[in-house]
Amino acid sequence: MGKIIFTISGKGGTGKTTVGAGVTSCLGILGHKTVLIDVDCGLRNADIILGISDKAVMHLGDVLSGNVKCDDALVKHPEIPNLSVLAAPSRETELDIEKLRVLIDVLTEVFDFVWIDGSAGLNDKLAAMADMSDTVVIIVTPDVVSMRDAARASEMLSDEKSVYLVVNRVRPRLVTEDIALYIDDIMDGTGIPLLGVIPEDERVIAATNKGIPLVSLSQDGAAEAYRDIALRILGERVQVSDMKVTSRVKRAFLAKIKS
Repeated sequence: MGKIIFTISGKGGTGKTTVGAGVTSCLGILGHKTVLIDVDCGLRNADIILGISDKAVMHLGDVLSGNVKCDDALVKHPEIPNLSVLAAPSRETELDIEKLRVLIDVLTEVFDFVWIDGSAGLNDKLAAMADMSDTVVIIVTPDVVSMRDAARASEMLSDEKSVYLVVNRVRPRLVTEDIALYIDDIMDGTGIPLLGVIPEDERVIAATNKGIPLVSLSQDGAAEAYRDIALRILGERVQVSDMKVTSRVKRAFLAKIKS
């Protein structure tokens, strides 16, 4: 049975879909059959970020309505054979949660990982999708509003659910100058364990505009962070690079130990 991972964000603009595209690309490259399902109806972006928008003619809504077979709507990535994408409808669509549950159960028989890219916020529909998942990953940026919204989203989830935090678009200079939040302050403010830290990287925009996965353009920066997150999901013990963005108290403590 494949593992179901559901990603959400407390607010828009955190780069949730970009993270999902990056990590699923890495899972595929590492040899694991992975499907990315975009459920952000009306704001579908996963196919654009992965450079397959011209191939994603049919979408999730077509499959759930019974008009199209799932195999016909799935798009296998041309550069990453182990990665498939099921695009969201380009218009606002009410998804049938029970039909989605059945579809995901079928996909877990075929894929090692079923990655569901949710929309911003957490309403009843998204909470139901979270309940059918093995793991929920909340994408947050290092600012107070994003941290607060992530904490609220986490409170709506079941206590039995495995929930992790990914801090995206981190600029170390802003953190050390007290303009952005420190990583451990975000962890304390949300009460959610950390899965990964991703630096701000201009190549993310460049890759999207060129229609290629970031991992095809770069091996460091955000691409390296995506790979490390994928390895942690696979159970590898990969240290999170602090990029000098842990709290000053923790850094002072570590400095004393080293001296």
